[in-house]
Amino acid sequence: MLKKVKGIPPERIPELLKIYEEEYDGFDDKLTMEGKTIGVANRENASWLSYYDERRIEIGSVAKWLEMDLARVKAKLYKNITEGYDFNLTEAGKQTYIAGEQEYIVRRTALLEVQELYEKFESAVESFKQRGYQLRNLTELKIAQLDMVEC
Repeated sequence: MLKKVKGIPPERIPELLKIYEEEYDGFDDKLTMEGKTIGVANRENASWLSYYDERRIEIGSVAKWLEMDLARVKAKLYKNITEGYDFNLTEAGKQTYIAGEQEYIVRRTALLEVQELYEKFESAVESFKQRGYQLRNLTELKIAQLDMVEC
């Protein structure tokens, strides 16, 4: 994923993330245990957990890359403002100018979109972990019921 992102302009990051959004959209259906046996739910849980965790890691890498790119742009804008103005600006003033630059806004927006998607996938991973605990508890209850059956 990271190799794909390095050459893409930040304006096109949402196009790339659309694929991940579509993969996330089916999350609730995969999480449900309704109509499934405990065995089926147990077998699928580990693979779905792994699937969503892998996507979370990929998106996390994109977020880190965008953070580095944002820092690079911020440094460039800081230099331009520091060298380009005849009057002295305070640090807060420079940061205000930087925050208003279109190049900064585009990259910051892309980063926020990636971070939001990261949080969604992190929530999906946590949901599958919780589902795993539920399945373990259900399995233990079933085993305990078998122990109570008389011969």
